[in-house]
Amino acid sequence: MRKKYYALFVFALGGTGTGGQALAQTGDLLGLRIDAAIDVRSVDNAALRPDSEEQIKETQTFATLSADGHLKGEWSEFNTEYRLENRRHSEISENDETVILGDLKLILGPQHRRYYLELSHSSREVSIDPLAEDLPSNRDNREIYSVSAHGDLISGRGNTLSLWAGASDIKFDENKTNESRRFSVGASFDHAVSPVSVSGVVLTGYELKYQNLDNSDVQYGRAAVYWRTALRRISYGAEIGGNNIKSDTDSTTSPSISADLTYRSGLQTLLVAYNQYLSDTSQGGQETGRFQPRVEVDGRLGDVVDQYRLQRFVVSWTHDQICAVCTMSIDLALDQETYVTFPELDSREMRTGFEFDYKPSRYWGLSLGANFRDFQEVKVEPRTGYDERQWELSVNFPQIVRNGMLELFTGNVKRDLKPAGGYDYNYVGARFIYRLYER
Repeated sequence: MRKKYYALFVFALGGTGTGGQALAQTGDLLGLRIDAAIDVRSVDNAALRPDSEEQIKETQTFATLSADGHLKGEWSEFNTEYRLENRRHSEISENDETVILGDLKLILGPQHRRYYLELSHSSREVSIDPLAEDLPSNRDNREIYSVSAHGDLISGRGNTLSLWAGASDIKFDENKTNESRRFSVGASFDHAVSPVSVSGVVLTGYELKYQNLDNSDVQYGRAAVYWRTALRRISYGAEIGGNNIKSDTDSTTSPSISADLTYRSGLQTLLVAYNQYLSDTSQGGQETGRFQPRVEVDGRLGDVVDQYRLQRFVVSWTHDQICAVCTMSIDLALDQETYVTFPELDSREMRTGFEFDYKPSRYWGLSLGANFRDFQEVKVEPRTGYDERQWELSVNFPQIVRNGMLELFTGNVKRDLKPAGGYDYNYVGARFIYRLYER
């Protein structure tokens, strides 16, 4: 599966270069980094087969070119987080592929940004079937092209009325069933209650039209009130309302809830958040910040067209200096999806993560990461799903050459399927990253 995204990547880098020169004249250039990397690893079970079957050992080589930056000027703002990956496999050549993943956003408007036009592109790998092996054949590439117009009306001191409208084109390489176009509108009114608090009301909605299905359009609407307070150490907010999602055959109404709290004390940060909302399967997956797995699984693909309610709870704790030369973070996320038309797909998922970094000098450092994931389909008897455990240990040398970093790593991934079966594999390798450009 080879994807032709070279022109898009050239556009991103070319736009960055041109924009960098233009924005540099304003004196507000925030930064741009372009890196090249080569990752070579040996995997002892590349086909992800159970222990009872013959396993394939192979060498996998990933070459990556990435652009990461934020440029800002009087009339434009540009964000890019792209990477072009060329993946090669010594034994299973049908898994070879070239993909471009990441996000691009261009904002056009005057410096005060009270009204502006936003253009964006997003490319993600999404899982087709979360119960199948995590192989390239079980992944699809989802692209979203979006354009939206935004405007703020200042009606009085501390009051702002915001309006926006936009359109998105959602494309897949394999799963053509879920290809769609989305037209959205929204409005919000903010009132500054105090110098540290704001309250308001928000109204949003969209209409989704599937391109390859008849009588499957979706309409969505949400109305909510919210409050947000930002203090020196603590910030918190809550949004409570209702949302409705309607297709030609079903209509579902549910509370729309969002609440979060962030506490910072010295070098420690604690985040607690909860979200509940209605969505649809057109995007194949939703982002969850740092808790997102490498391949997204929220929202089914595989010719499934449906609406669902998502409930998500997240806790994160980070200590930037738990000892003189080390940092540590712990994450926990709980998800539950409830489907409208296909209740047998209802699922529950728990993810936990741990990261520890030790850097005794500027010449070398050590990192240890571990993750656990429990996924279950809750309406099927016997229960189907899996438990997945993975860990990785790496030693990095940030200044092995000028602008270059070497990383040596090893790890293991083990997945136990329910009610029976599973696989695991070990890997060991090296990664070299070279900074081509930084400004």
